[in-house]
Amino acid sequence: MARRTKTASSSIQGLKAVITTAAVAATIGGWAALAHHRTPASSATATPTSRAAINPAPLPTLVPLMLPTANTAVAPEREAALPALRDVQPQPPIVERPAPVTITRSSR
Repeated sequence: MARRTKTASSSIQGLKAVITTAAVAATIGGWAALAHHRTPASSATATPTSRAAINPAPLPTLVPLMLPTANTAVAPEREAALPALRDVQPQPPIVERPAPVTITRSSR
């Protein structure tokens, strides 16, 4: 069996260090380029806003909002119309010893 020499493993470690350093440098450089990206002057100017943009129209809803007024009738209580519920007792739990999962053949 041939053994690897120290020079081969140290050169691989050096190559890994160079690749890692280059990747970190490229990432930080890309972040710096994105941070210093200038926008065109035409998009940076303010546009006048209209009154409709400040106070938009209300959004349509599925159910219209109805606020109670003095003339609104109150719905009568319907508790008497509900049927009575049966008194149900739970069944007692069935307790059985579980079957063994595996059969072992020990040397005892």
